[in-house]
Amino acid sequence: MTKATILIPTHNAPSTIGDAVDSALRQTERDIEILIVGDGVTAEHRDVIHTIASSDRRVVFLDLPKGENRGERNRHLGVHEAKSPAIVYLADDDLLLSHHVENMLQLLEDTDLCQSRNGYVTATDDVVLWPTD
Repeated sequence: MTKATILIPTHNAPSTIGDAVDSALRQTERDIEILIVGDGVTAEHRDVIHTIASSDRRVVFLDLPKGENRGERNRHLGVHEAKSPAIVYLADDDLLLSHHVENMLQLLEDTDLCQSRNGYVTATDDVVLWPTD
């Protein structure tokens, strides 16, 4: 069993999905699967995802028909397909810092659920976190 699944829901992001998956593949925790959950993806997007998935056995693509709203049911199916006890979400147009999964797994040793703070990295490599309470 893998230690963590990075679940990436997607509908139509052929220009950003590659960078998102690349950030998932560069995690310090290597025992992961990357589960791309397609929610009625376009033909162009499907081709990009197939190319990505064929380059690394840890990348799996669930090519599902478009679900209602934002594909919540498809995300739910993705959770059930996961081969690990821990699930980390990643948007198809976002990136993970390289220690993200490792940090989440450490937090999950003492709790059942954890949430990371969101933010961004500037052009000068500063990390700016969104305010939260």
